[in-house]
Amino acid sequence: ERNKNHNARKKYRNIFQVDNKRFEYIKHEEDYKHNMVDHHSLEKLLARLRNCSLEELEKNDVGFVLEIEKNIQRLNQFVESKKKDIKEGLKFICRKLVNRGVSQTSHELWTEEVDVLSHEILSLENFIGYNFIKLSNLMKKHDEIVRSNNHSWFSNKLMREPFTSVDFSVLFYHLSNIYHTLNYGLDENPDSIGISPSAIWTRRSEKFLVKL
Repeated sequence: ERNKNHNARKKYRNIFQVDNKRFEYIKHEEDYKHNMVDHHSLEKLLARLRNCSLEELEKNDVGFVLEIEKNIQRLNQFVESKKKDIKEGLKFICRKLVNRGVSQTSHELWTEEVDVLSHEILSLENFIGYNFIKLSNLMKKHDEIVRSNNHSWFSNKLMREPFTSVDFSVLFYHLSNIYHTLNYGLDENPDSIGISPSAIWTRRSEKFLVKL
């Protein structure tokens, strides 16, 4: 169980390290920007904890924990909403492609629509990784200040939250099928061109390897 949680935490750290440029982009997008962990407010609460008397410690500690929980709930709601929008977008395009097929005229239009969804999926994945790391680091600082050992428990709690439980392999799989249909049509067998469970289409005419 400990190894499983360690690997899960490492997964989100790797997302942030690999996609740092993407984070630099999404942090300027209004919906992502306004739903990130309120790092500034939480750092202020940690500073108050660091400088308070023993009599005030418990009260300030409770205030920090409540603010952390408030941030987690906001992340849960935002990520669930984004995930729902992405799934609905993928289903809508799938239905249209099945019912109407892909013509020369519609190919470019649909590809642009799918590119937008591809960007959303990758941005959401990075957003989750970034906020996971921020919350984890804040709890580390908290432990140092109050001389506790809550970080491991807190990381395990985060891994059970809805915002870290998005199954991106399913989203990427459906995205891959759509890109495949746009490039090869509905009748082409994916196996005949060597598409494996670990190889998916994530951008126009490009095949990327993704860890599933």
